[in-house]
Amino acid sequence: MSTADSATAGPRPRNPWWGAGILISATALSLLNSTIVNVALPAIREGLRLTPAGVSWVMAGWALAYAIALVPAGRLGDRIGHRRVFITGVALFVLTSIACGFAQNEVQLVLFRIAQGVAGGMFYPAIGATLSRLFSGPARSRAFAIMGATIGVAAAIGPLLGGILVDALPGELGWRSVFLVNAPLGLAIVLGALRWLPREAGAARSAGGSDPFGLALLIVALAGLFVPLIIGQDLGWPGWLWLVMLGGIAVLVGFLFWESHVDRSGRLPLVPPRLFALPRFTVPAVISFVQFAGFVAIFYVLALLWQSGLGRSAFEMGLLTLPEALGSIVGSWALVRILPWLGLHTVTLGSALMVGGITGIWGVLLAVPAGDLNAWQLALPLFVMGVGVGLTITSTLNVALAAVPPQDAGGASGLVATMQRLGNGAGLAIVGAVFFATLASVPPSPEGYVSATANALLVSIGFTAVGLVLALVLVALDRRRTDTV
Repeated sequence: MSTADSATAGPRPRNPWWGAGILISATALSLLNSTIVNVALPAIREGLRLTPAGVSWVMAGWALAYAIALVPAGRLGDRIGHRRVFITGVALFVLTSIACGFAQNEVQLVLFRIAQGVAGGMFYPAIGATLSRLFSGPARSRAFAIMGATIGVAAAIGPLLGGILVDALPGELGWRSVFLVNAPLGLAIVLGALRWLPREAGAARSAGGSDPFGLALLIVALAGLFVPLIIGQDLGWPGWLWLVMLGGIAVLVGFLFWESHVDRSGRLPLVPPRLFALPRFTVPAVISFVQFAGFVAIFYVLALLWQSGLGRSAFEMGLLTLPEALGSIVGSWALVRILPWLGLHTVTLGSALMVGGITGIWGVLLAVPAGDLNAWQLALPLFVMGVGVGLTITSTLNVALAAVPPQDAGGASGLVATMQRLGNGAGLAIVGAVFFATLASVPPSPEGYVSATANALLVSIGFTAVGLVLALVLVALDRRRTDTV
């Protein structure tokens, strides 16, 4: 056995579901942190007197640091063991969450959020990589399906819990609690991981050396791509931001060439070039990008419509998201039962439901007058979209990780997660640009917000339609591979 293989090898525990429960709980912790802070942001802004730039960077700092940490953390897990990286990441996440909860000014909060993003990006790749090692076959599909259902539950609980904490607790304790609530859950995950996650035999501490120059290139490339996506809308997309993005793309290309050089020289690259030679990895990774670009941005424009356009409360917005979250749970539950006989067609079915659900939301906005819009009218299409999300997101990750060798599972998991984050940022930027461009061309009224939202949803439909086409390509590739065996 090679040293790289030994990083992920070792006997499987007698009951791996205890460890799976810990890993899946960490998925909930990560998503809960993202959604709960969104609801509390107005209270945070008031409590710390944040500037507009500070508000942006409270969210952007987390997102950027999280994205940058994913691939290096996944590859570090491949080298020294995912259990060790996971526990360290969650422990740091607890500490940085407490620091955010006690921040006294804008600078402190932004810095602590950046550190929290690094910690979150550190432990997340280990989840998929370790689940892939703990299970195989139908059991692995079941584990990823439960992970998907947990994502749905966390997505539903986050906005509601955030609204309850901010409204129920006195003064600044309300918004501070949205960070402090991470501490007990994170501490329980650390203790559970120490008890139930299996130790990895012989982690590859010296397998081919490190790749500091590759890491530097990746950081510069992702920063060049993410920063414009995060701040572009607020700044009106000046010309220099486009130059930054082009520079980020150029550095990313240079990074890929450098990784090929590192691989040929016998060292361990951050992103193994051999992953891109595997269509069953590459196509699901791109599907993840376009799906996240399509469906995540929907909640952004719906929040603007519901709160700014129609004058509804943040709590009402939280209730609006419940059908999608429930649909995600149903889709994840169904995944276990239909995957054995649908196979890769599960990704196709989920993608089709996402397209259908978003199209349904668009149709409701066109058919119902702005003054008559209510959450019940959007419940069914949001539920259908959620079922598609539940069927597709975790099954796509499962397909991608099943295609890679065990010694590359951490890097592959981090790469897919990075594609999701890039898709998220690209979707928010493009969908948001269409929304605000439409809003600027119509009278400021509920009807104007509805029109802007409908136009923005056409972009989301386009992204998810590309995902559907790629899902069909994935099925065709698998059929061709089967025919040639």
